[in-house]
Amino acid sequence: EKKWSGSWVSEFMKVGLENVTPPYVSIGGMFSLSSDKEDGVEGIKASLMGPKAINEDTNIKITSDGAPNYRITVKAPNYKQAEEELKSSVDAVLKLLKKQGGIGSFERA
Repeated sequence: EKKWSGSWVSEFMKVGLENVTPPYVSIGGMFSLSSDKEDGVEGIKASLMGPKAINEDTNIKITSDGAPNYRITVKAPNYKQAEEELKSSVDAVLKLLKKQGGIGSFERA
């Protein structure tokens, strides 16, 4: 193993570490959610706020594409983890919405 020496090494390592992006994958899909209840908007909002990432290196993002459509994106280090996180999140949203008296569906994008 060759070792580097010199005053440039620490700056070189700092710049290298700042510019290396760890590998991540992104997957997602679309929800279609609705509720006929008087406070249905609150039920939909609560269901969309429900999912939390299982692993700390996973990012789950839910955005609106205009009611009743909502997009979910999962960013994880590998596909297996991303798929598990997506399934868990989708199940949580649909289960919470059903509990709130609404209905929903999910389609992979």
